[in-house]
Amino acid sequence: MIRGFRFGALVAAGVFAFLSTTALASDSPVRVLTTAFPNLPESIAIDRTGTTYLSFPFAGEVAKFAPGGSLSTVATVPGIPLGVRLDAEGNVFIAVVGSGIWKVPASGGSAFQVASGVGLWNAMAFDHRGNLYVSDSAGGAIWRLAKNGDFTMWSGSSLLKGTTAPGPCGIVGPTVTAGLGPFGANGIAFNRHGDMLVANSDIGDIVRVPMNPDGSAGTASVFSGPDCNL
Repeated sequence: MIRGFRFGALVAAGVFAFLSTTALASDSPVRVLTTAFPNLPESIAIDRTGTTYLSFPFAGEVAKFAPGGSLSTVATVPGIPLGVRLDAEGNVFIAVVGSGIWKVPASGGSAFQVASGVGLWNAMAFDHRGNLYVSDSAGGAIWRLAKNGDFTMWSGSSLLKGTTAPGPCGIVGPTVTAGLGPFGANGIAFNRHGDMLVANSDIGDIVRVPMNPDGSAGTASVFSGPDCNL
């Protein structure tokens, strides 16, 4: 499984290398961090103090560094950590492939599992109610970890599924060619209206899933694409 994630991690590392050389409110690139294997970053989150949290899939760790500080380990998890997010209290949540969601309290201490499930748990986002959502890229679905601890599928729309067919660029997805199957729902974020936007990597589009008043998922639709640039 680690072999199959090599491409994704390397792509993410390349993206981070680009992001890490771009300082906010600056006209000139500034490199803020350089890491070497196995510390190839996948996901990034920043707290209110400017401390940056990074997941390192190959190392099985989440680390952090404060502005001008050094890199230090926040958590070691039993698996491949992909997504990392912080809630309003500063608790760190980690999406671990094939395991579920793990949490590191804001006060510190060891990571512990708060949701269990077999899936390719990937990107995460909080809604305005404080519920945590995570994409299952292999299953092509979005799951929700409610504040009461319930972990259930929130949207399993067919628009979130990956494909074994060539995408809009005429290229078969890298996880398919690696024998790992489709790779659908990937990055997720909420817009100002409370709708979730989901990147479907195999299809090359952005899917919008509206949030119903009761918190359930509405009918998904294509927001943008399919397009080779996506």
